[in-house]
Amino acid sequence: MEEMDVLEIEIDKELKEQAEALLQKIGMDLETAIILIEECVRIHGLPFELNDPLTNAAEFPLRERGDG
Repeated sequence: MEEMDVLEIEIDKELKEQAEALLQKIGMDLETAIILIEECVRIHGLPFELNDPLTNAAEFPLRERGDG
């Protein structure tokens, strides 16, 4: 069995509530959303494009299309 670790974070209460509401609309919760970490590690980047024009895209390598 894989060795497991505990991840504890502090998050702004309003941000957490907004995230929970958004995730609930797509049938997820915060605990389930943690699978994004696994996908980021697997593909060495984010599995989606960032839509924030203020974000420096060079800091967040994107998955190549078709690289699944």
